[in-house]
Amino acid sequence: LLAGLEEAARDDRIRVVVLRGEGRSFCAGADVDEVMGRPDLDAAYAFLSRLAGALRAISLLPKPVVAAVQGHAAGGGAELALEADLRIAADDAQLWFPDVGIGSTPASLSRLYQCVGRAKATEMAMLGTRLGAGDMLRAGVVAEVVPVAELEEAALRLGRRLAGLGRSSLRFAKEAVRLAEEASREVDLAANIGAMLACWQGAEQREAAARFQARDHDPA
Repeated sequence: LLAGLEEAARDDRIRVVVLRGEGRSFCAGADVDEVMGRPDLDAAYAFLSRLAGALRAISLLPKPVVAAVQGHAAGGGAELALEADLRIAADDAQLWFPDVGIGSTPASLSRLYQCVGRAKATEMAMLGTRLGAGDMLRAGVVAEVVPVAELEEAALRLGRRLAGLGRSSLRFAKEAVRLAEEASREVDLAANIGAMLACWQGAEQREAAARFQARDHDPA
């Protein structure tokens, strides 16, 4: 995953990243037999650092990331899905954090907290409460719910829609959301003014303005 995200960051031909798990589930989390209850703390730290690195890479990738969530998105898998910029769920999708029930704790709850609020995030973290596809749609966690058989095409359709928008504008929009979450109000305003000025000078805005002007002068 990290290698794919690094390639997406480097390759200008890649406009959008779509994440989807192979098989019945998006990602069922860490393999309990491999990573839990082991005495080798160095290996555990290395594994958790890689997970944190993947979450960071999704967040900082200057391109939209869409998660197509089917089946289980549990633990670290839930964190990967929530880190994406936009999510589409199959009607069999379930998102939850089983960590406390197996003697662990979630690696990161910041995105869950932002999506569902303190009360629901606490319930999910402590009790392992699951969000089904309908729950995710009602909570605004996903943009759309589709039948399992239609998930890939729905995610690719959203990806193509994003790919047809301005590259710079999308990058700045993603950064604006991140700043809204993390930065002070003054930093947020200053950064977004800079981003808007950069767009103002860019070819994408000039082309959009030309299309509007042509439409306004079209006698039809």
